[in-house]
Amino acid sequence: MAETMLEPCYWAILIGINFYPNPDETHLRGSVHDVQHIQQFLASEPENWHTRSFTASMPPNPNSHQPPETPDIWPTLNNITACFRDTLQKAKEGDSVYIHFSGHGTTETPGSVALVLFDESKGSCHLRGKDLANFLKDMVEAGLLVTLVLDCCFSGGVLRNNDRIRTIDYRQTMDEPCPLEPRADIQTLLEPIRDANLLPDWIVNPRGYSILSACGEHETARELTVHETKCGALSYFLIRALSSLRKRQVAITRQSFYEHLCVMFHAHCPSQNPMLFGNAKIVFLRSTPSKQYANFTPVYREKTHNCLRLDAGSAHGVSNGDGYALYPFATAEDVWYDVKRAPVRVKVGEVCGLTSELICCDSSTSVAMGKVETGWKAKPLTQISPRKIPVRLTGGDFDTIPEGTFLRLWTKHEGESYMFNAAVNDKEEAYEILDTSDQNIPHLPKIPRHRNTAATEVCRILDHLTTFKYFEGIENRIPRPEFENSFKIDLKMELNDKTQVALKRGGFIHVDDSDKLVLSLQNLGSQSLYLALFDLRPSWEICSLLHKEGNGDFKVIAPKVPERKSVIKWNMSVPKSHQHHGFCEDVIKIFVTNRPTSFTHFKLRKLSASLEDLDETTRGSHTLLLQNPDMNIVSP
Repeated sequence: MAETMLEPCYWAILIGINFYPNPDETHLRGSVHDVQHIQQFLASEPENWHTRSFTASMPPNPNSHQPPETPDIWPTLNNITACFRDTLQKAKEGDSVYIHFSGHGTTETPGSVALVLFDESKGSCHLRGKDLANFLKDMVEAGLLVTLVLDCCFSGGVLRNNDRIRTIDYRQTMDEPCPLEPRADIQTLLEPIRDANLLPDWIVNPRGYSILSACGEHETARELTVHETKCGALSYFLIRALSSLRKRQVAITRQSFYEHLCVMFHAHCPSQNPMLFGNAKIVFLRSTPSKQYANFTPVYREKTHNCLRLDAGSAHGVSNGDGYALYPFATAEDVWYDVKRAPVRVKVGEVCGLTSELICCDSSTSVAMGKVETGWKAKPLTQISPRKIPVRLTGGDFDTIPEGTFLRLWTKHEGESYMFNAAVNDKEEAYEILDTSDQNIPHLPKIPRHRNTAATEVCRILDHLTTFKYFEGIENRIPRPEFENSFKIDLKMELNDKTQVALKRGGFIHVDDSDKLVLSLQNLGSQSLYLALFDLRPSWEICSLLHKEGNGDFKVIAPKVPERKSVIKWNMSVPKSHQHHGFCEDVIKIFVTNRPTSFTHFKLRKLSASLEDLDETTRGSHTLLLQNPDMNIVSP
């Protein structure tokens, strides 16, 4: 008899704390509402959620030292850890676990955080980050799909008199031994990755789960007032987005969902930037589309001038006059649209480094544009960037190909040379892609001319190659000296004896197989900086070194900490496909910005010489989420 597959179950652990009885701790007003709203949302989901909620509301009597809820649902350390253990015991492999915390957070040391829980005897106590991470690790090892949402912040010591800020100072007297079996120290649980310093100290193997936090380590999480009700900003935007998707029965990717949250914060809470870590395949309570999807760029409405802005600029191929179709957030992304039926069509006006103004195509679109809200998304229609990569067509069964995001057709009347040549190999009756000298490019597939999909496959490869070369050529064309002087960046090579040799930025750097590169960035200014790091590999792959190890789109660099540098280490190695040559060439691309920005849509899988892998290693258009008009780019 065939084994019956059990349906996956869904588990939720919700924690909301308004009441902090210690006199030096600020009460909150929205945390319990957060839990109630999420509980209501889960109760109306089609899946059967097993939900446990732990809340501490403000007592009616101001002199009381206990919340009005019954003790069994107080958010104490014993109740919370017992619930974690119970869930771990009852859940089976393949089940989903959603954990949501709304309340105060605190920081013991940089990168070492704690959640502040209610305690009947001491008023408050800590659930240390490393203890929480151990629970998450156990769940992942049991085959559970875990999502953790933290609507709090860990920048203790700021704005102590503001009841909208979800952080308090760390106090060692609030530490309690976590009621667990004896565990190894957190550092011994870290898997060997390229650099453990890429992540906050308390996160263990984030590739096994997904974490969404309300803000960066050095920012503050705030509460909003919505219809006279207090709520956490992250919880509000999260539930609003999920409800919108459910209403339309639409699934989108995790990255698109995260970018939507980012643009909502950018428009309404600009001092707060949500952070995303962990497994990209785990989505917030919704399934991700399985089909190929069109990339969209978020749109927001600038309050000062009431104008629409696209979160992409000149650094990403946006040019004055480009055309875009605008769609509401809850629009499916796993299908291709008839752009003639787009709700709104606009064009690009003024273009900045990383953002662009959207204006009416004609007078007939002005009314429709007025209905566009922050959080809508844009799909490119026409792109006229002067920096597109020139491609030549030599022979073949087609006279032209569609011009892609970063591809334009070369003509013999041009003064400059082409970068790629799509030519016909008469001997093999196949298309092949040649370089600017009409020489073969290793490790690219040859496409037989008799294939019905030959033209489409050639276009996909050319789109992949031109995207790669465009990204390689991104640079800051209008540098700002005051911004460049706000940080110090160094790239070194670490030898076997741990000594480090300084390397010059720009040009070529010779490293041997398995040598280690060390990048250090020191923030000398008064604002946080944001670092993104990419490896452009010889297999035509664009890999985010931060995202690969479970980080989000960027790493936050704290301001004005002279003795502290952010250090990232990674090993360089020659891939198997190039080992017979004895060498290969990588390009390391480093982005430093003064606001968070995402380049993840530029990521490309490696190109394979196998035709069978072609559909998996190439994709279509590339559009980006970008938020910062001030950018400095360093390319070692």
